[in-house]
Amino acid sequence: MTESQPIRILILTADAGAGHRSAANALDGALRARYGDRVVTVIVNPLHEPHAPIVFRLAEENYLNQVQTTPTLYQLQHEATDSPLSAALFSLSARWLLTRTMTRLLAHWQPDVVVSVYMLYSEAVVAAGARLGRKVPHITVITDLGSTVHAVWFSPHDTVCVVSSEVVRRKALTCGMDEARVVVAGIPVDRRFGQPTASPSALRQQLGWQPDLPAILLMSGGAGIGHVADLATAIDDACLPAQLAIVAGRNEELEAHLRAVAWRNQTHIYGFMREVPTLMHASDIALTKAGGLSVSEALAAGLPIILHSAIQGQETGNVEHVVENGAGVWAPSSAEVVRTLRRWLVQDPQEWQRFTDAARALGRAQAADEIADLVFKAGSQMKAKTSRVTRRLRLATQIRPLRAWAKRYARRMLRS
Repeated sequence: MTESQPIRILILTADAGAGHRSAANALDGALRARYGDRVVTVIVNPLHEPHAPIVFRLAEENYLNQVQTTPTLYQLQHEATDSPLSAALFSLSARWLLTRTMTRLLAHWQPDVVVSVYMLYSEAVVAAGARLGRKVPHITVITDLGSTVHAVWFSPHDTVCVVSSEVVRRKALTCGMDEARVVVAGIPVDRRFGQPTASPSALRQQLGWQPDLPAILLMSGGAGIGHVADLATAIDDACLPAQLAIVAGRNEELEAHLRAVAWRNQTHIYGFMREVPTLMHASDIALTKAGGLSVSEALAAGLPIILHSAIQGQETGNVEHVVENGAGVWAPSSAEVVRTLRRWLVQDPQEWQRFTDAARALGRAQAADEIADLVFKAGSQMKAKTSRVTRRLRLATQIRPLRAWAKRYARRMLRS
């Protein structure tokens, strides 16, 4: 392979919450870091394309509002459709609605491999490849951790399905996936979560925090949803021997409210920021919503987790993953959060250490690198196959009697 022929990689994401975009960015970063100019990567949200079906765009735009205002309805929808039969019907609908959009994307970007970090796209990628007469490898990367991963994620047409845990692998098999195509590698997170640049006390010093005081990092996803203000107030009222850092995400109203509070204890307020790895490495405990990416990032950084909220149905499995592996606790009320923090910080530091050790063992800081290698391998194989077909076609077309055969051969090989 020459430098003039890099592997072209199309990463498909969505913006229903911040996790899918974070996973796409982490994978993109790992590919560029590991393979440099041997790859050309692009991240696209098909739901934002001009000809994308309006029903999916509206669902994406309304996602955060739905999970906050009608969580029970969202949970019922998730659970009622989480079966192989329902997933198959949903996938067929997505294929019918998205194939036109996906065909345009594949024709425009001409990828050697397609990676999806969102669940709608597998069947449409396959259909688009058939339309174009070119079977492109497709890899799905699942971005939740436990048994409540929705069945629609699993497509028998995927070249590889990357799952986050052994529990999800077993579910993939019950949904009809070929065992040889299912790989347990974790969820891709920014490599910096596994690469601290200094000791926690040194990082706290750099951030302007008190260097020798334990730090609690309170987050609620990129959108800053949940009862963050109530939690922060309860922790401040408890006067624990710790400082609190709060990330409000893109929730500007929440950030403004937090900055206006006269905190009694050391409290540090942040809006949306890209230096969350630094904040995690400066902290000792993660207090967060149970999003797949949020949990994976905290585990990659080796932080024990207190889960304060979860999208019921979708994220219930993430809670199970953390709690059953001893890496954290579920504390859905302010009182339970404060009790857990007091137990860890004051009453039983040894318990805190056990949770910390379990979190470090459970984290998969290298997931993005492992997945990048899988993607590069699939793309390389496709590039080599395309090159062979092109060379044989060029040779055959130089001989007039073989031209018709060459065209049939090329179509057959690229579809296989």
